[in-house]
Amino acid sequence: MTALAFGAGSVSSLSAGRNNSGPLQFLTPSIRRPPDHEYQGAMQHAWGNQYWPKIGWLRRKIKGWEDIAKKRCGAGQRLLMNHSHFRRILLLSLTQRRIPQKMSPSGRKSIKEILLTLQPGNLKELGSTLAAFHQRGEKLPSLELLAFNRIIEHVPEDMTVTVETGMTLAALQGALARRGQWLPVDPPHSERLTIESLLSLDQNGPRRCAYGTVRDYLIGLKVVLADGRLIKAGGKVVKNVAGYDLCKLFVGARGTLGVVVEATFKLRPLPEAEEFIQARCDELGPATLLIEAVLESELVPAVLDLHNIAVQDSQTISVEANRTGDVCVALGFAGTREEVEWQLDQAHDLGFSEPSSLAYETVFWKDGATPDLHRVSILPSRLIDTVGKLGRVPFVARAGNGILYYRGGPALSMPTNPTVLGGRLKDAFDPKHILPDLPA
Repeated sequence: MTALAFGAGSVSSLSAGRNNSGPLQFLTPSIRRPPDHEYQGAMQHAWGNQYWPKIGWLRRKIKGWEDIAKKRCGAGQRLLMNHSHFRRILLLSLTQRRIPQKMSPSGRKSIKEILLTLQPGNLKELGSTLAAFHQRGEKLPSLELLAFNRIIEHVPEDMTVTVETGMTLAALQGALARRGQWLPVDPPHSERLTIESLLSLDQNGPRRCAYGTVRDYLIGLKVVLADGRLIKAGGKVVKNVAGYDLCKLFVGARGTLGVVVEATFKLRPLPEAEEFIQARCDELGPATLLIEAVLESELVPAVLDLHNIAVQDSQTISVEANRTGDVCVALGFAGTREEVEWQLDQAHDLGFSEPSSLAYETVFWKDGATPDLHRVSILPSRLIDTVGKLGRVPFVARAGNGILYYRGGPALSMPTNPTVLGGRLKDAFDPKHILPDLPA
């Protein structure tokens, strides 16, 4: 019996009737480093080994996937099924008696795709894997950096941190908070967003209005290129750039130029106080005047959002606009207690009198939310006109930056990406195009 190696552990197999028509039968994990003894005991109790002789067809199929992966990646390359995927498969097997078709948090990966995801265990293994694919000119499959999950160095006195990019943003923020510091970015789902995804997708959140994006805090990088070479850019001090700032090149590149394995950031102190307040308007006209008044005042908001999200029923998956047609202008202030209270008083004079929070953000970005998400980046001066074209669809707009997110509704036209320039960069960094392709 051949066991599949899934990162930190392994399982013997998973099974069901042909064409997924029968119940999901989980066999016991192999005794070689099971992911968790609790899972092993649960599966032994639920299924035992009685079904093993009946599922040779699935064992042969999974063995075939493993052979393909070893042929492509080298015999020493490990395959991945992380603990969250393992837990979901187990729970579905015990409760629904079926094979789950979609296993990733985004619901877009099949079991086969997860099994064939690469999980290099260290920098040498990652470099050799990329070099092998580059030599053959073969497209690299999905890659996970879960083994790269450490804080390399945190210097509170210099307010800098160096971290491996497989670490989640929430884990990093938790470690920094113990020393009264933070990386000033707040994208959704930080509990599962890795630093690598944060950089490659240039993710951000409502506090972008005051703090900017992650590229504003990135001061150093280590990147494994498509041919397996390791390069470094920037450093560990704040003022260290001479010549081209290559760090910025990899932010938002979506993994098309290389695999970022280590990043150094400058940090900021955690604010002493943070408060939110809002004004509700029955149409976009008064909301426009409020936003203009804020921008022309002495206020320095950490959050300046415009939204129409109904937050009363946060349990439903469907994200809905307010039934009354109201829109809200939400303000957030952060800093010392004295300056936050002063700004709240000034905002009250402008017409902001209703206490608020970021609950609309939680509702808008919750898992499995419908309808489909759209993103538009426009000039802040054109934001209100663009919102007016959406009709009654739920939206959240960063009024200070011109970033608009909405669900459902029309697909608004956007400027095309600079494909010629992007193609030249792609050819320079990844001449054989083994990494992900440039987005259209």
